[in-house]
Amino acid sequence: MYLGIDIGSTTIKTVLCDRNGDILYSDYRRHNTDITATAAAGIAPEEAHGTSCPTGADGADMEQERLTTRRFETSDRGRTIVVPYFAEGYSEFIPSVLKVMGYDAISLPPGTQDDVETGLRCANNDICYPATIVVGSIINFLKSGKLPREKTAVIMYQTGGQCRATNYFALIQNAMCAEGFSDIPLISISKNSELTANQPGFDPDWKHNLRLILYTVLYADCLSKLYHTAVTREKQKGRAASLRHKYTELGKALILRRDCRGVKDLTGQAAREFAAAIRTELHPSIIGIVGEIYVKYNSFSNKDVVRWLNSHGIETAVPSVYNFFISAFANRHINKREHIKKLQTRSGPPMPCTCGCAAAPGHLTVPARHARDTVRSPMSLRMLPKRPG
Repeated sequence: MYLGIDIGSTTIKTVLCDRNGDILYSDYRRHNTDITATAAAGIAPEEAHGTSCPTGADGADMEQERLTTRRFETSDRGRTIVVPYFAEGYSEFIPSVLKVMGYDAISLPPGTQDDVETGLRCANNDICYPATIVVGSIINFLKSGKLPREKTAVIMYQTGGQCRATNYFALIQNAMCAEGFSDIPLISISKNSELTANQPGFDPDWKHNLRLILYTVLYADCLSKLYHTAVTREKQKGRAASLRHKYTELGKALILRRDCRGVKDLTGQAAREFAAAIRTELHPSIIGIVGEIYVKYNSFSNKDVVRWLNSHGIETAVPSVYNFFISAFANRHINKREHIKKLQTRSGPPMPCTCGCAAAPGHLTVPARHARDTVRSPMSLRMLPKRPG
């Protein structure tokens, strides 16, 4: 006989076959990070007598045992949405953007070593470090009781690509169920409608808010560039950090008022005040920060490498988040021109269509030349698509 065991990120699959390849016994169960005990239970003889259960994700028996979090219904719109922390200078704006779309939200604080330990226990230790931090921070917050569970929801973005960020939703859901939080809804945001959870209560108007979202990301990028340029040249120690905090708070107020022009004007005001706070005769060495998006921007996950370099008088060049997302403009144009990928109609957060094709419902068409200019110059607010009227 042949025994096969497949240990995955959240489950263990066990199959026992005879010499002819016929399945004598199969088992599929969640391990909740207790891999050794779960694997032993899966091959225990007392469970194998006359037992057969599906080995695939579509098996009926497995679906009956599958634990899921509560669906986010229309009646749940009053819940406070918990947003995992992404990066300093960016996460602070997310609750404001969600607020103008009709949802109350809070951004979790930066990760801690305790979050790592919880993440290792509630997920699987072969999951990437960012996922470990995110899972642990969510579970620790839910356990803290800072929000009533009947007034709480959690949200997570899924990329839909090859990165394990696609698995975040399942990892968080599994951890929440294992820790007794299955009654708290978990919301999924994805540009791929196939990855979006069944969540009738979460249906923001992405197209109507796209311009504000783009201005917000641009503004956060500008503050980041101004801060990282000034922090190693500041005349008074701590002045750069103080200015970043000041303009973060001012920006949040304008976002809540949906004042895109005000955000643009505030960017110029911030640039002038940062310029007045630096010593222009200094020309420090510059080191670029590259890599996986979460580790690149999240100070805890990269062991605070940016502040360490700044403390040694080295300026850090951190890529803009806007360029990361706006690359879709150029990618879609090239994909269509080179017949690499067929453009499809989809729902979810809109990615503007810039290829010159007939835009499907929900698409925002921007000339391809504008897309290229925007990618080349993220500071160019005038290249943003304007809302009709």
